[in-house]
Amino acid sequence: MGKLRATEIPKQPVCQRVPMTSTAPPPSLKPTPGRPGLLVAEDDPVYGAWAVQVLQAACPPGDVVWCQTLAEAQDTVNHRPGYWSLAVIDLNLEHDDGTRLVQWLAEREPDLPSLVLTAVDSPSRALQAMRSGALGYVLKATDAHLLQDVAAQVLSGGSPLSPRIARLLLSEFRDEPANPSASSSSRPSALDQWSLRLTQRENEVLALLARGYTQKESARMLSLSPATVDTHVRSIYRKLAVNSRAELRRLIAA
Repeated sequence: MGKLRATEIPKQPVCQRVPMTSTAPPPSLKPTPGRPGLLVAEDDPVYGAWAVQVLQAACPPGDVVWCQTLAEAQDTVNHRPGYWSLAVIDLNLEHDDGTRLVQWLAEREPDLPSLVLTAVDSPSRALQAMRSGALGYVLKATDAHLLQDVAAQVLSGGSPLSPRIARLLLSEFRDEPANPSASSSSRPSALDQWSLRLTQRENEVLALLARGYTQKESARMLSLSPATVDTHVRSIYRKLAVNSRAELRRLIAA
């Protein structure tokens, strides 16, 4: 365990599905002043090395440290308390649950935000991780630039979700009764009523907008053109009878 030298980091992991093809400079990650450390807790040696490479490329002054077990991560944080700006955590850390690390960090280092980076696409596990203290939940299919983007969002106080997880959570919330004690004949919730008016793609766009993504970011995450997403947004506004993002958020919160 420890910080990897550049010569030790492979170019691309086997499990990375989307290669780094953009020639644009990577987004800049800005660690909290006085906290240069970025912790990666990942038991897969290939994926862990790739994540270190991606994060280090976006944050040259940062100190990216990779741990493969829960115990290693805890020892690392205890050795340098108050040093860390971001923790990127897999849910499966050998025989341990990464959620335990998320919860431990929330108690031990309450100012240290956690981003879950995992292959587990379960909405219940996502909810468990976020309730334990995670600020974001992103699937490992994320490409290099999106990983940099979501890390930057967490450092800025955002709560990014992978589109698939956002769709699963939206579906779970839609299927869950607003009042568990209510009878099956109760009137559908507001969420039921408006989500059923939209197409599947419009619901996907809406889920991302509800998480705070811009239309441009939503287009990239859904592999659509910005013009197509703009068309979906106009359709959503028309179907839900709203005229602005603020009105849309109020409707979602109702």
